[in-house]
Amino acid sequence: MSPLKVATVEEWEAASSLSFAPLNCREASPGFTGQMDTRELSPRLSISSTSSGGIRISRTASLVRSHPSDDLLMTLQLASEGQLTQNGRSSSVPAGAGVFYETRRPYEIDNRQDGQRQFTVRVARAALDVADSAVSRTCGEVISPRSPELRVLRTTIASLHEECEELSIEAREDLGDHVLDMIASLIRRQARPSMSTPRLMRGLMAHIEENIHSPELNVTSLAAACFVSERSVYEAFAGMGYAPAAYITNLRMQQAERYLMEGRSVQVTAGLCGYSDPSTFIRAFRRVHHTTPKAWVDGKRGR
Repeated sequence: MSPLKVATVEEWEAASSLSFAPLNCREASPGFTGQMDTRELSPRLSISSTSSGGIRISRTASLVRSHPSDDLLMTLQLASEGQLTQNGRSSSVPAGAGVFYETRRPYEIDNRQDGQRQFTVRVARAALDVADSAVSRTCGEVISPRSPELRVLRTTIASLHEECEELSIEAREDLGDHVLDMIASLIRRQARPSMSTPRLMRGLMAHIEENIHSPELNVTSLAAACFVSERSVYEAFAGMGYAPAAYITNLRMQQAERYLMEGRSVQVTAGLCGYSDPSTFIRAFRRVHHTTPKAWVDGKRGR
């Protein structure tokens, strides 16, 4: 069967709704085109290879109510990157990573960066020998490209998609059941607390210290760097009695104190501490020290 090629957002929305679940597509990149090649291994499992320009996809609460579905979807990001939001989690999905999401609940996929390429696996939820709670805990949590289980699953899915047309119906179903077992195993592993809070905090703090000079350092970039959800970042810091932003600011202020006492200017200090605008740095400094950087330095030097 030849891949389906589309030239409009409306055609992509229709094709995606048919292959996965009814959804909305919008905010496509100029000159949007897409290609989709779906292979059915059994009524319980299908594999779709997709490539497209940038686009935002959503399954809204109203679509969930009007077009109920109880499948589990897994996207394996092959090129470019995206952002998935579901179950209160928002996760960046870089190339090589994977993510689960469920059609029984609303979700949004922000794939507006061009050059999108994915495998998306549709699984009948009832076919998985996994507790509902484990599935829901996993949905919206990005799976690291470094995961050996994910790499094996990706290779298996790619091979099945390529060879599907050559397989007998019986072989498709047998191999499809093998993929279901692999997915169930991955979900069980992901649903476990795979990273203890102390271990996660070590990773978060190491990333903060290495990137404290960057204005892009925030909860979103922290979560993406450590392959966890933003919610996990907040929960990890809550165990220490901090908010992530407050921790970052406190560390920046400690560095700022050192730079200022070394005689560096406010403008240079601001840049070294991750503030692109000196006035923003001065406001942050005043909130912590209740005075300006210059007055603070004068006070320390006894002027």
